[in-house]
Amino acid sequence: MDEKIKVQAIETLAEIGLSVSDPLCVFLMRVVAEKQMPFALKVTKVETRDAIAEANQIALTRRAGFGTSTKLFDDLEKKLQQVSALYCRKTQTIQSRF
Repeated sequence: MDEKIKVQAIETLAEIGLSVSDPLCVFLMRVVAEKQMPFALKVTKVETRDAIAEANQIALTRRAGFGTSTKLFDDLEKKLQQVSALYCRKTQTIQSRF
């Protein structure tokens, strides 16, 4: 076991009032009670790994479209006003037919 990880684990467990053997004991009791690992161990499908890698690449290469949240909300407000104006014009056109 990596000594650095071991030291960090000991310190962290001590902060919450546990010894190193306490969580190991809980882990082993769960293995016995559940007759399996107490957490899922699985291999991700190739397609899923590829999709995750592609999404990560897209996230790395694209920048946010708005520099600040204010700019984002200003743009949303502008679009809302445009849609609202279009809706009002269509409603007036329909009402004028009656």
